[in-house]
Amino acid sequence: MNGPLRLGTRGSALALAQSGQIAATLRMIGIDVRLVPLETPGDRDARPLPGRAHEGIFVSSVRDALLDGTVDFAVHSFKDLPTVATPGLIVAAVPPREDPRDVLVYRSGFSARGLAALPAGARVGTCSARRAAWVHRHRPDLEVLPIRGNIDARVARVVDGDYDAIVLAAAGLNRLRCATPQQETIEIDDLVPAPAQGALALECRDTDDATRSRIQSLDHLGTHLSALAEREVLAAIDPTDTVPVGAIATVRGGTLSLILDISDPDGGHRTILRTSTRVDGDARARATAIGQSSARALLASHARTAPALAS
Repeated sequence: MNGPLRLGTRGSALALAQSGQIAATLRMIGIDVRLVPLETPGDRDARPLPGRAHEGIFVSSVRDALLDGTVDFAVHSFKDLPTVATPGLIVAAVPPREDPRDVLVYRSGFSARGLAALPAGARVGTCSARRAAWVHRHRPDLEVLPIRGNIDARVARVVDGDYDAIVLAAAGLNRLRCATPQQETIEIDDLVPAPAQGALALECRDTDDATRSRIQSLDHLGTHLSALAEREVLAAIDPTDTVPVGAIATVRGGTLSLILDISDPDGGHRTILRTSTRVDGDARARATAIGQSSARALLASHARTAPALAS
């Protein structure tokens, strides 16, 4: 196959930016790429949805186009993909991860920084149970409200005063180079990121060896292994994303280190687990197994103080 690769992408500003960056990287190594924008149900309906009720709505149309041969591969935010594998499709490459941390974006004009700047009763927007628990843990006097929409649209709602603050992924802000009124990056020990946050997944048909071989050069093994381990944590603990759970892994010198975090929705009970294991041999299988075993260990530890959450 020598023609241009057709890259299926959502039409949102962030999706186009992510896909455009991947296309530019492939062109630098001599592979021609043509972007094919596709509309998904998530682009047509901006209503806030609880937990992972949104799962698949941002990728379903793109994946359908992959399966029917309309496009050759797709670029997804890895955390948007369902944790259950889709028959016929494979993640062929995971490029180096962007900043995995979360960011608090808030109105300008405050003398203090971050959550401390917000007055009692301030409105903070997020649909994430994990981010909501973080807000409740530090500022139980604030009101957490749901919000959805493209990143620039959410930031605009802070500027317009609909919300006093919102919590977003740093990766999206960085990729869009989005201007904000004020922002504070939240350190990982304070708010452990969502599994695979900041990572991209390049997906193609599992029978399309030609496309797979052309995009595999963008794979970053450390990021790929980390994302696999993190997503196994999510699958084992909370596939519905209604429990505040975070997971972040790093790979250095053949050792995978993993930080896991689980808490009550109100942030009251919180358990953090740190573990590290060698990923020798079949590294992907090892990363998957580490995610599963670490999730079980986290639940067992957390059950001692919050048994209802871990049941």
